[in-house]
Amino acid sequence: MERSETDACLTRIYALLYWLGARGNLRGFRYAACAILLGLQSPERLARPTERIYPEAARRYHTDAESVSRNLQRLVALIWKENPRRLQALAGTPLDASPSAKRFLLFACRYLERGDKI
Repeated sequence: MERSETDACLTRIYALLYWLGARGNLRGFRYAACAILLGLQSPERLARPTERIYPEAARRYHTDAESVSRNLQRLVALIWKENPRRLQALAGTPLDASPSAKRFLLFACRYLERGDKI
């Protein structure tokens, strides 16, 4: 992806996260945006995010993959607590509980790839 494409993609990712109720001051927000961007750039990474996404996001933010995973899961849990209907709309299916970080990334990437409007 070229820089202008990446910037446009990040703008859409941020808009989606804000729409879901995520707050930009949380570490998980930045990690989620980075993880979604990596998933959109190379969808095969989504099959194994603990090996192919979290370590790359950790390098970009000078932290460890465990921190990325933990903060991303906390963000997903917060979104689920505050806006379960919007998270279900993103998923396109009813959810009985907060999805895993991996499923959240899959839902977000699929949603953005379709080009749906928020």
